Amino acid sequence: MKRFSLLFLATLLICLLIPKQSSAHVFFTNETGTSGVIMHLTPDDDPVAGELASMYFDIKDTKLSTETHNYRLYIIDASNMQTQASTNPIGSQSVSALYVFPVQGTYTLELRATPIYDANRLEQKPVIFRYSQSVNRGITASALDEPRYAWAEVGFIFAFVILGVVIVAVFNRRKDMIRYTK
Repeated sequence: MKRFSLLFLATLLICLLIPKQSSAHVFFTNETGTSGVIMHLTPDDDPVAGELASMYFDIKDTKLSTETHNYRLYIIDASNMQTQASTNPIGSQSVSALYVFPVQGTYTLELRATPIYDANRLEQKPVIFRYSQSVNRGITASALDEPRYAWAEVGFIFAFVILGVVIVAVFNRRKDMIRYTK
């Protein structure tokens, strides 16, 4: 038993001390997989609902420069409500945007690169990049949406612990109980 406890504690300590890989940038491609974008989101690639988030998109396809395409960022929430965030070009291959996520939840970020009209250009279709962003900090949806009954959760846990203790006590004392009832 002592060896098991030592092994368990050593494993737990090692798991806590091993650094976890973090990603400061996210790479995602367009619908056809032919072009890519690297996105950086502040603060800390983990936006806070109710606070301003800055997004930077580095376009990895030279054919999709900010000189030949207009970029628009659409943020789509869980109810499919679409909001457009203003974008600003940064050089010829980067775009920035500012947005305040209203509440916690999962949002789809849709960056659309629409070609600036050119009569000589054959293809005029926009290139669409999509990414699913989770917002887990900050303002929650509403107090009326789903009330949380923390006291009930604690009560259930307590009841199961007591039930477990009673079952263990009955199991350990079963011979005494049988002898006593005779």
